[in-house]
Amino acid sequence: MNSIIATKRLPPEQTVVEGEGIISKLHESILGKILSFLPTTDAVHTSVLSKGWIHVWKSITGLQFNDALHPLGKKMQKEHFVCFVKKVILHLANSSIQSFSLCLTCYHYDSTLVSAWISSILQRGVQNLHIQYADEILFPSCSLFSCNSLVQLVLQMKCTISVPIFSSLPNLQNLSISGVRLVSES
Repeated sequence: MNSIIATKRLPPEQTVVEGEGIISKLHESILGKILSFLPTTDAVHTSVLSKGWIHVWKSITGLQFNDALHPLGKKMQKEHFVCFVKKVILHLANSSIQSFSLCLTCYHYDSTLVSAWISSILQRGVQNLHIQYADEILFPSCSLFSCNSLVQLVLQMKCTISVPIFSSLPNLQNLSISGVRLVSES
């Protein structure tokens, strides 16, 4: 006895439209978590997908800035990169950031500007902090050594960090430093 199972095939156009609805139905916090795995430039670019996606990127909990990554195949100019980082940090001013990665290897940046970015992120309950910077930097050591939420710290840069007499990193589990000189405040 042969039984034939009939299946109805949908045209490819309909299949794609139905697939888009599945992702769009996810809660914004879940979409933000997913977008956090992307470089931040790519996560922000999802805002052009549709009206429903305009603000989804603002729920990301992980920021990845890398001046060596070239969005859309073109090298981002230094001024555009700086403006992009400033705007993202400004738009996420009230958000908790779990992970922050800053890789600056292509251009020379104003040390106080980079320090301000790092200080801003340290005030937001960051758990994982990764900084790679090719130039000398004035590092915001007071903010760093009072960041109770920090679990992982990776610093690959040329800098001197003044370690305060009273510092507290109660949740720090992983520490990796390269090129960093630690000195005591006393």
